[in-house]
Amino acid sequence: MSKEEIERRAEALGMGYREQFLLLQPPPSSQLEGPEVEVNIPPGSTIQEIGEILARAGLADARDFASRVTEMGLSRQLRAGVYRIPRGAELDSIIKQLAR
Repeated sequence: MSKEEIERRAEALGMGYREQFLLLQPPPSSQLEGPEVEVNIPPGSTIQEIGEILARAGLADARDFASRVTEMGLSRQLRAGVYRIPRGAELDSIIKQLAR
């Protein structure tokens, strides 16, 4: 069986690649309503992982987030937790909220 056949069969069964789900899944409906977005930052998350979480929530570009955190010297101050972040919040404001 070729790679393409395996991929087609897997897709027919509802399977996919991690990248497909990260890039194509819309945010949960609870994140689409209201003036704030709730995000959960798990303990031990890297700057890149936090950036991806924020990007999936529609709050920030993952690369911009990682670059700005590094520029601000706050890479070791980011904290795990559940945060409610206003839609349209400035990147620096988001970073400061996560660094408290």
